This record gives sequence, structure tokens and C-alpha cells, in this order.
Amino acid sequence: MSMIWYLRNILETIQGVISTGKVMVDTEISATIDPAGLARAPDNEEVLLHVNQLAATGILQAQAGYIGVIPIVDHDTVVLSDGTTTETWAAKTTRSTAFQFAIGANYAASQTNLVAAINADSTLWGAVETASLGRFFAGAPACQYVVYRKVGVLAAKADRMFGVQTTAAGIKVLTFTEAGYSSTSATEGNIPAADPAVKTFGFSRYVASLQQGEAHRCAEDSFTYYWHSSSTCWRFRWCIGDLGLATWPYPGTSVYLSCTGASAELAADLPPGHYVLVSDATMTFIISASGGGGTAVHQTAPGVFWPAGVPFSLSLRAAKRIAVIMGGATGKLMVCPVSAPPVI
Repeated sequence: MSMIWYLRNILETIQGVISTGKVMVDTEISATIDPAGLARAPDNEEVLLHVNQLAATGILQAQAGYIGVIPIVDHDTVVLSDGTTTETWAAKTTRSTAFQFAIGANYAASQTNLVAAINADSTLWGAVETASLGRFFAGAPACQYVVYRKVGVLAAKADRMFGVQTTAAGIKVLTFTEAGYSSTSATEGNIPAADPAVKTFGFSRYVASLQQGEAHRCAEDSFTYYWHSSSTCWRFRWCIGDLGLATWPYPGTSVYLSCTGASAELAADLPPGHYVLVSDATMTFIISASGGGGTAVHQTAPGVFWPAGVPFSLSLRAAKRIAVIMGGATGKLMVCPVSAPPVI
């Protein structure tokens, strides 16, 4: 029987669902199959914008927007404030110091530079770009950003974004209510020129109020994540419907690693993404640093061999090299890409 057929039958047996380990902690995530966790998840999945809102402290509040018009001019500003701390970025031809962002050749480059500046300079907020939230905006922009509270949860803080723009419509933002992060709870508008003095980010939630198995679907990657109380972490799952497929096999091209003897390593790095690994022999998987060489960054467990035929889910947020230890046996490992990774 072919490995694809074998893997398809294994995954159909568990109803096409794999759930993984911690989110936002490890660079790469090992996983176990946990169908029981799915039964605990409520049917009504609460929508979030981005996986970066999921933290060990709870759900982080966020706001989305996009830069859609050039020119952005020298001295235009973007401001983040919670009423106590205020951080201001000024647009400049060239970024020469903190709290500046370079005016790019187009709106997309300027947005990339703004996101990078927020991540480099801010003590309270983080930002990430995405190409998957265009449906939230009337103009359906090709690229968007999400700004989120990166320190604690602090539901009482009135986070907001504003700034003086020469072209008022140059930056569009979504103002969210506490009702959620769906398009029905968002109002699109130009970035306010003056401080609105009220919260424009969406809701946040303390870890103490999270319920075991509560589910949240991230609009950016279409994955559903659920809270695992006993290990205080978020787990994600995907299924055929999440991938937009009617049947298996997976999208992407599978990579095969044949091993005879003690160990073997892939000839090239795996790019960032979600993968399922399955082998036809018992082996230990090792995730090495980019370029390989056998230095274990993460592995199934030291000295513990993974059973043949049991899927092992893996999320890489940076390029890594996969190796296996066989202990003298012969086997084949199949690495199946299933999607792009969450951007953390």
C-alpha cells in the first residue's frame, strides 16, 4: 500500500483532525492526537483577528488597519495610546532613530516599515502584516496589519490608534466593539487625527475567565484554536473543511526521507509551515537548526521513539532541517505540508 493511502486512512480514522501542542511558545511544536479536546470545544467558535492574540495570559486585544494611499509625507504620525502610555511614530524618508518609520516606495512598503518600527520600538504593542483580512474592509486591500497588546491582557486599558496624516484617507482602521472581531462588530474609517480618548481595540480576556475547550477561530489563518486549561496553553486543530478540501491528500508536495541504519537527514531545510509527519518504521524525529548538522532544537522526546503509522504534527515558524534516528532499522518518513504557518 502506498504511504499516501496509508496516511489518508489513518487520518480518516480520527475524522481528519489533528490537534497540536502549545501556540506562541516554541519555535516548532510537537503534537499528539487529542480528539477528546474537540468534544469539549463549544459549537459556537468566537472569531479573533490573528493568532498573535492568543497568549498564556489570555486573549490580547487588537485592532486592524491598512495603509492604502501614497504619499505618506514626512512628519505624518501614527500614535498608539492606552490613556497612560502614548507612543508616537513619525514618517521619515529614512528611519534614523527609534519611533520613526521609513516612507516606502509604495503603500505596501510603508506599511511593512510601520509594522517593523512598532515591533522594534514599542513596549506595549506588537504588530503583524497579513494578506487575509481584506474582506473586513470596503476596499478589500491586498495587505493589512493587526496591532495587538503584547503585554498582559489588561482589559481595562483603552487601547487606540490615531495620528495626523496629510492624506486623511491614507490609513484605514477598524474600530471594534466588545462584542467581538467579526465584520458586524467593526466600523471602518480613516485613522482619527486626534485622540478619540476611548478604546477602539476589540475585547481581551483574562486567563482566569477562559473555559476548558473554548474555541476561537482566527480570521487570518482560518484555524480554530482551543484553550487547554491543565497545560495553560492554546492548541490548534485543522480538518478537511479548514483546508478547503473535499478529500485528502494534503495540498503541497510531500517530502520523503529514506533511512537505512542509525540516522538520516533531509537534504534541504523545510520552509515555515504546518506539517504532518508519518513513518513506516519506529523512529525519533529531530528538528535541527537551519542548515542541519544534527543539532537538536526540538525532538519527540530524548530517547523516545515515535510509533510507525502514527501522525506527528509539526509547526515551523522558521526554516528548519528534519532528521531521524532509526537505531539501526530501515524506514521511510513522509513529511506532508498542510498550510502556511501562523505568523508569530
